[in-house]
Amino acid sequence: MRYICAAILLSLNCLSALAQDGAGRTFLQTNSKTHLYYVDMDNSAAVVYDVGKYLDKAGMGYSIKKTDTLARQADGSYSGNALKIIRENNRLYLVREDRKGRKFRIDTVPSSTVFHTNVNNAYYLDSYFRMSRDLNNAYPLFHHSFRDGFRTWKELPDKELDYLQFMEFAHNHISNIRDSISKLQVSRTALTNYIIKNISTLEYNTLKDSLAKLPPEYAGQSRYYSEVINAAAVKRPEYFFRLAEDFPANRSLIFSSVENNKEVFGRMKTVEGHDEIKKEFFKERKFEKSMPYLVIGAYAALGGLITLLIVSQ
Repeated sequence: MRYICAAILLSLNCLSALAQDGAGRTFLQTNSKTHLYYVDMDNSAAVVYDVGKYLDKAGMGYSIKKTDTLARQADGSYSGNALKIIRENNRLYLVREDRKGRKFRIDTVPSSTVFHTNVNNAYYLDSYFRMSRDLNNAYPLFHHSFRDGFRTWKELPDKELDYLQFMEFAHNHISNIRDSISKLQVSRTALTNYIIKNISTLEYNTLKDSLAKLPPEYAGQSRYYSEVINAAAVKRPEYFFRLAEDFPANRSLIFSSVENNKEVFGRMKTVEGHDEIKKEFFKERKFEKSMPYLVIGAYAALGGLITLLIVSQ
């Protein structure tokens, strides 16, 4: 019985080894402190990822700067468009095929988990940041923050998944995010364009109800709301003051949405009634206009004080 158990264990070990060899993949990385390359190599080809880093106040992560696929040559080396892998003195080296011909030693990664997690992180952040740029280009009144990529990466499951499987998962995940955001922005863009185009003839209640469907956000997030408010100030200044009265929670945003235009301000001053809200609006805009001078004055005073302190010592 003891020999049977031993034979079974030996068979299982052999099967495990065969499965690992059958996969035929070896994961390597450079040992350079300044140049990080990850290599997925098998008996016929090697895929090399030139990896950089993102550094931001919201977080840090990896980026795939370039990818090169290297084919195995008759002499056992691997060659691609810009890179090759050679063996010297029983060690593997990654060589750049450029004028400098820099050579980096590559070794088996300490853990395949590290390899997959870092490549996954790079692929996800690159894809997320690209999605963010595409959304902002497609919807200029909307601003999608790329920094959400750092946060959403932390929330993802299966970060250690084989990177080839993870890429498919990440592609679908980010596509779903893009589609959801795009659908909302298409609706908001259409509503904003409709209001601005027809604001000269819209009834006040229609304008008010339509505005309530737009997010009351500052320019750092979106400009749908402020674009409508500014259009009201230009075309229907009496509506502007009514909106400021009816949306007290958004009053500061409403006031700041009006562009600095003397002609517009002149028409707004002629609007009859709404005395209190008019007084509040012009007082706030006057303060905003003087703010840069107050800041400059404060810095000048501080500089003078510092100079005085230095001289007196």
